[in-house]
Amino acid sequence: SDSVDFVAGPVFYGVDGTTLTATPGSVLADDAAEHKVSVTVVDKFDNPINNAEVVYTVEAPAHLVGSTSARSGKNGVSDASVTSATSGTFRVTATVNGAPVTEGSPASVTFSPGAAVAATSTLKVTTGDRVADGVDTHTATIELRDINGNPVPNDAASAVLSSVPGRVGTVTETSTPGTYTAPLTSTV
Repeated sequence: SDSVDFVAGPVFYGVDGTTLTATPGSVLADDAAEHKVSVTVVDKFDNPINNAEVVYTVEAPAHLVGSTSARSGKNGVSDASVTSATSGTFRVTATVNGAPVTEGSPASVTFSPGAAVAATSTLKVTTGDRVADGVDTHTATIELRDINGNPVPNDAASAVLSSVPGRVGTVTETSTPGTYTAPLTSTV
């Protein structure tokens, strides 16, 4: 008996064709946690294409773990991992056999800072004399950073200050993420 085989056609780069995706959400910016990025390589009839060369490009300082290229499998899927020690959102693009993937491109991966640590955070207080009347104010500026030096936003509760004698006002975040201020007053 004779057999016939059908193979996928050429790579299709149009709408609903070859697609770039990335895992959603945010992972820790610790240069160990990873986002998975994938390219699904198909022809215009959505047939998977095996052994296509996929090359990934990631916006620095995020970077690929291992090689920048990978071949698609029998299911047409090529996977890579992205990590970063720097917090932020970074773009990922890909090419298949040298042509850019347009569907889903650029994909985005987001890395979040870890907990604030004293070793990389800073505290500065305005200098000079203030009248001890409970009104005249010094300003404390706190820059909360994680172990990798990333700013830690939305965490005023971690900026714990005390003033003896005196009073520490409400700690509030400035327009610069990870930077907080608090008024300091005294009657003594």
